Amino acid sequence: MHPLKKLLLPCLLLTLPFTHCTQEQLVQGRVAEQLYVDLMSDLHAGDTAAAKVSMANFDKQLEHLRGQWYRPMGERAREELRYHLDKAEVAYGDVRSSILNGDLEGAKVLLDRATYELYAADPAAFQELHVGRLYDFISTWQEVETIVNDQMLCLMEWGEFTWWAKKARIEWRAVKKYSPDPLLYNSSNFDHDAFATAHAELERQINFFVGKLEEGDQCSAQEASSEVSTALWELLALFGSPEVVEELPN
Repeated sequence: MHPLKKLLLPCLLLTLPFTHCTQEQLVQGRVAEQLYVDLMSDLHAGDTAAAKVSMANFDKQLEHLRGQWYRPMGERAREELRYHLDKAEVAYGDVRSSILNGDLEGAKVLLDRATYELYAADPAAFQELHVGRLYDFISTWQEVETIVNDQMLCLMEWGEFTWWAKKARIEWRAVKKYSPDPLLYNSSNFDHDAFATAHAELERQINFFVGKLEEGDQCSAQEASSEVSTALWELLALFGSPEVVEELPN
């Protein structure tokens, strides 16, 4: 088996229904999510040194989880799974290369591609983790951020910007009613009050942003979108590691 495939297969632990998991598996799934958020956040921040550490820690966790358990499935589903894993394997290997070469923008795109392929392998189960449930919105909002960061935004066609912005709004509306599963995110490892506060702030900023869109003021919408981004990354930070992970236990 290809080494990267060995690392990617344990990502399927993120797609297993938690009702079938042991307490240890729940804990390890939560750790994998934390390290994924760390990596995604470091790429977003443009911190090459931190991204290299996060990538190494994420790799270690995937190695730790390799082959622990898999959900029973039929041959057709297994073939579909292999198809998406093959595509994720290529993208994930390129993520590592991009980070090592200092191309964090490229790594962001490739990480999103790898995540999408894992998501496509089993969409419903992937969303058992809260960050997985938010995946569509996060991915689309990153597209909005890319457009917003273009210095020529105010000269762009209005429809190009609003299409992505409205798509993000629709995807947020689809997931905003959900809260982290208390079975996985219990009071000992997750601050539900902080989540409620961050969630409410993200909702408020999205509503303000949508108001600017409806006014048709592209430059004001650009400014409002930056507040949405700040609120989103503050929410995601709650799902990352509580402190910098220097070394994972063997």
